[in-house]
Amino acid sequence: MKKYIVSDPNILSGMPVIAGTRVPIARILFLLKEGYTVEAIHDSFPHVPTKKIEKAISELVEALSESDGNAMNIFRDKVSPEEEEEEAVQLSEKASKRYEKMDEDIRKGKSIYYAKDVDDLMKQLHGDIPPRKLP
Repeated sequence: MKKYIVSDPNILSGMPVIAGTRVPIARILFLLKEGYTVEAIHDSFPHVPTKKIEKAISELVEALSESDGNAMNIFRDKVSPEEEEEEAVQLSEKASKRYEKMDEDIRKGKSIYYAKDVDDLMKQLHGDIPPRKLP
């Protein structure tokens, strides 16, 4: 069986992505949850063929349905590993505006931003480093 979802430590720190791309499968699932159709997702990622998006979704569903729950746990841990809960951080007004701009860009399909970790995200929001966008 061909693999449509891969994880490589050199691509987005090992986050599961659609094979041959840097498109996180977690983003695809989020868009599905938000009501996007496969065609609308393809419009957001025109460099990824519609069939490849469909096959990646099918591969994930198949893996989860055939498993005893371990696949879902592995996927969940990879996408959002459990960490000690940290104290909530208050954003400055300027950082809040940067966050809102990033969120708006993502919702409109303009850009997908990423951060290596929470500290990296906070540096981006506070303007210490420029926001990182997926190519």
